[in-house]
Amino acid sequence: MKELLEIPDGLEPFVNDYRLHVFEVAWLSEEQISRMSSDFQVVARFFRDKRLGTNSVSEDETRIRHVDEVLKLLSAFTGDARYEEIMKSEDYEEVESMCEIMDRAVNKGKAIGRKEGWKKGRKEGRKEGIKIGARESAEKFFKNGVSYEIVRASIDALSDSELREIEAAALQAARSQ
Repeated sequence: MKELLEIPDGLEPFVNDYRLHVFEVAWLSEEQISRMSSDFQVVARFFRDKRLGTNSVSEDETRIRHVDEVLKLLSAFTGDARYEEIMKSEDYEEVESMCEIMDRAVNKGKAIGRKEGWKKGRKEGRKEGIKIGARESAEKFFKNGVSYEIVRASIDALSDSELREIEAAALQAARSQ
């Protein structure tokens, strides 16, 4: 390692020459990962799964001893702040495995999806309700002989073609009676 450093004259004896073994975690085999006994086993499996596009880590019940550190590492290496958000949750102390971490991420996503779906559903429902009310009002106006121009000026939730269709149906119904 010393060859990578610029060591001032006279200080070389005080600098340790550490030997480093570098390997790509995401390319480790399952056999190599399973021989690990620390939290790094979970981290290595996570990155291997990311590389392979698989999701066995979400079923990994391996107990994590240093949850805080693992979550910070995953957040830093993936750029995904959701791992750090788990640390801020009220029941964070209960997290013990990647399975639980993934369950929380999935459940949070589901909750967000439900909330967005509910908002969208309400919005769509309002639009549909307004349209139904406008159709009913237009039908009543036309049945009572109100002119197209007045109905058009009163109801803007329907298109011209929709109003003409309702007007024609009302005239047809009036003739049938």
